[in-house]
Amino acid sequence: MAEVQSSSSRSPLNGDEIFRRLAESGFEFLRRSISEASSEPRFAVVHFATAIELLLKARLLREHWALIVRNSGEADQESFVRGEARTVTGEEALRRLEKIAGLVIPAEAASEFRRIGAHRNRVLHFFHATSGAEPNAAESERVLREQHRGWFYLSLLLDEWSQHFGEFRQEITRVRSLMKRHTEYLEVVFNSVKSTIDARRAVGEVFVICRGCGHPSAARSALSTNVALLKCAVCEIVDSLVTFECTNEDCGQMIEIHESHPGQRSCPGCRSFYNNAQLAEVLDTATADPLDYTARNCARCTSPDSVVQNDEVYVCTECLTVDDSIYMCGWCSELQLGGGDLEDSFLTGCEFCDGRLGWESK
Repeated sequence: MAEVQSSSSRSPLNGDEIFRRLAESGFEFLRRSISEASSEPRFAVVHFATAIELLLKARLLREHWALIVRNSGEADQESFVRGEARTVTGEEALRRLEKIAGLVIPAEAASEFRRIGAHRNRVLHFFHATSGAEPNAAESERVLREQHRGWFYLSLLLDEWSQHFGEFRQEITRVRSLMKRHTEYLEVVFNSVKSTIDARRAVGEVFVICRGCGHPSAARSALSTNVALLKCAVCEIVDSLVTFECTNEDCGQMIEIHESHPGQRSCPGCRSFYNNAQLAEVLDTATADPLDYTARNCARCTSPDSVVQNDEVYVCTECLTVDDSIYMCGWCSELQLGGGDLEDSFLTGCEFCDGRLGWESK
């Protein structure tokens, strides 16, 4: 990252140093929140959310220092150097990482980070069940699960961003070690729900190993030929799973790609890597009509024409967002996955156009 020059001090602001301080603070809040999860869950909620926000800001800083300033258009280097600039919230950091930096944040990861942020806001500004001299036991347990899920998704991103967070490998290992107390708690949860899982399995439900807690507690329900939903009965992690047979005629092994880690798409047998176009060939079950072609875009990762239909669901070949609905923009007439209802899109547009109002303002 380039140095930022302060005109008042004439000394450069070292971008690496700012990144390092943000990341160090983030990991410090992580460690503290883990130690407080059982004894002081209300503080654990605040510190865990703060940790996630700081680490997201640190990654955003690697793109450009002005991106972590709330009003980037009014970013001032001197106030930034002095630590006086108002910075983005965790929600804004997520949005800028996706929309400006072009990074893929799995949908469930983003949702989990937002839930954690909402819990922090309730503690700070209103009321939360973990508050008070005697916190609600059930809510305290939810905090443990919440931290487990939050760390699961955060650690996946840190692994993906290893070129930026490589110097913090020891810190990451330390946090994983501290999370073992959560693993012990989840072992108790698994034992308590095992009989229920066995009963559900007896009537035909399929359970597989959860990537989050490691227990055979993730209920697998098919959404289409190649797509399934995994929902853990222990840690409550939800993940979409895409499976298909390797197209290499000398291989034929089954390949599994998780929405929580969409970049891992190599065959475990022959190591063939499937790019978006190859994945589309495997997953697309729709009948092609060259005379009636409409682009199908993904609003989640802002990838153009990256969505294919697999039976009754739609899948983005970039970020693996899955939904059973896709909507058409009223202005550009392109289809969009993950963007919600586009009722007013004729006027306001979608992720890929500015609508009529934008067109008229040019």
